[in-house]
Order: sequence, then structure tokens, then C-alpha cells
Amino acid sequence: MFIYGISLFSYKGDLSFILKDLGEYSIVLWLPVLIIGTILTIIARIIKKIK
Repeated sequence: MFIYGISLFSYKGDLSFILKDLGEYSIVLWLPVLIIGTILTIIARIIKKIK
């Protein structure tokens, strides 16, 4: 998501309205997705160690 957002952000040509919005949302949402994924991975490893 982050790489896609950055590539749309740095694109110099004409973009459609949908692609501009998609790039903005990709930049905004990549960090929460990364944090949630990290938390879920840590929880899964803790549960695996307990069992």
C-alpha cells in the first residue's frame, strides 16, 4: 500500500480522480494496517508458545 501510494504521489502525469483518492488513502492507511498486522503477529506467536 505504501509503495503504491508513493508512486501515485510522485507521478507527474494526469491521473483520474479515483486514482488520486486511492493514492491518498493508501498513504494514510498503510501505517494502521502495519501496526495491526504487527500486533496480530505478536499475539499469534505468544499463543503458539503457550500451547
